[in-house]
Amino acid sequence: MKKSLKNFITVTLASLLMLSSSLGVFASEPVNILQDTPPQEEALIVPYGASKPKSSASTHDLSISNYEYQVHEVGAAVYTDKWLTGVDSIKISVENWTILEYSNTSQCYSLTVSVYDSSDKLVASKGITIDSRSLTGSATLTGLTSSSKYYVRFSVSTNGNKYKFNGTIASN
Repeated sequence: MKKSLKNFITVTLASLLMLSSSLGVFASEPVNILQDTPPQEEALIVPYGASKPKSSASTHDLSISNYEYQVHEVGAAVYTDKWLTGVDSIKISVENWTILEYSNTSQCYSLTVSVYDSSDKLVASKGITIDSRSLTGSATLTGLTSSSKYYVRFSVSTNGNKYKFNGTIASN
């Protein structure tokens, strides 16, 4: 009886170790889903969208790996859900630009990316013109300090259109 219990425990532990190492492989390059929240009011001065990361949010070190993101729907602005650190300049790439709702032809292929520090001070901002054929675009932003924490705000013209896209934030 003791031998069969010992074998059972050994097999169970071995199975759990194999499962946890398998899950680690899939978790090494997570995709960060940036959620959009509908506007709370009609004033266009206030950027609408998901909130900036809270002070307790996790940190992603760009010197170790890229930050992969996915925006399911945005009509104004969304933010990274983590603090970004570890670099003094970043390259933000946009792929698979899709117009979900089309109500205005102005500025359909433009996106502004802005980097803020942990005090909500704007550090860098740049417009990205999306190539209408490849549905891609990118921008490089400088002026960061590798030991500081930052977040990125993605904003589109509030012209009634809604978009989805994905991409990468990487060390430049």
